[in-house]
Order: sequence, then C-alpha cells, then structure tokens
Amino acid sequence: MLTEPVDISRYAFYRMPQKDQWGVLVLKDSPLAEKKGVAPEDLVGIPLLLSGREKVRSELANWFGDDYIHIEIAATYNLILNAANMVKNGVGAALCFRLENISNSLRFVPLSPKLETGTVLAWKKDQIFSPVVEQFHQHIKYTRLAFLLIQNRYSTYCFNCSTM
Repeated sequence: MLTEPVDISRYAFYRMPQKDQWGVLVLKDSPLAEKKGVAPEDLVGIPLLLSGREKVRSELANWFGDDYIHIEIAATYNLILNAANMVKNGVGAALCFRLENISNSLRFVPLSPKLETGTVLAWKKDQIFSPVVEQFHQHIKYTRLAFLLIQNRYSTYCFNCSTM
C-alpha cells in the first residue's frame, strides 16, 4: 500500500476508491482542538511535524499557499506513531491523515479547506506470484471491482484488467 502522491510508473497497481483525509494532530488542550477545521493561517507560528516524503510536503505546501513561507517545521517523520509521541511530548502539531483512537490525550482536526489523498496497492510489473499471493491478489481485485460496481463507478465488466 502506497500513499499518493507517489511515482507508480514502474508498478502495476490498483487505486483504492476511498480517500484519506488530512488534518492536524494536536493535544486535546490545544486551542486548535476546539476547532471544527484548521485553515492554513491557523498553523502559522505553531511548530509543525511534517511527513519526511518530499512529494507529500509539496502537496502540503500547495494547500498552505502563501502561508507556507511562514510555517515553522519543527521536525519531519516517517511513522505517524513517532509523530504522535512527539505531539504528546509537546514538540508540535502533526500534519497527518485522519487517525482514530490513537491516544486519549490527542485530537485530530481536519484541514479546511479539505485536503484528501489516495492510496494505491502496487506490485512489480510482470510479477510472478506464489499460489497463495495470487489468490490474495485475485480477492483484492474482485472485492475492489464489486465495491466500484456497487457505487456505479465502473460501468464495464473488466475481470482481466490489471489496473482497474
């Protein structure tokens, strides 16, 4: 599973129909915790923890717009649980995907305007799978197709397509 934006040119993949919502993870006693949504200007002057991935930071910079030059990046992270621990210890607020029940002392507040990102299930092109992995692959493929058909988002039955 890879979170977009990501270079998938070397991979076969399925794009997941659901999107992840971005927000800020803050201490429950933070003034931001009381908001229904956090705007770019709300984050100016607050130490922020950002993803270590350059493509993700570029997406966030686009969301911030002109306010990006005014933000304070306190740290970058690769694992959200590490960022959550830094938030708990007062290092800053973490920009991340929606997290539920990560800690009683933290609150996730969505970004406003909304920022969403997709996810892909990717594997090497022309990959030869073991029988068990092939069964898993087929299960994911048909489950995803059924989901899309239920939502009327896929009008053609394409059971042999590798990148539906």
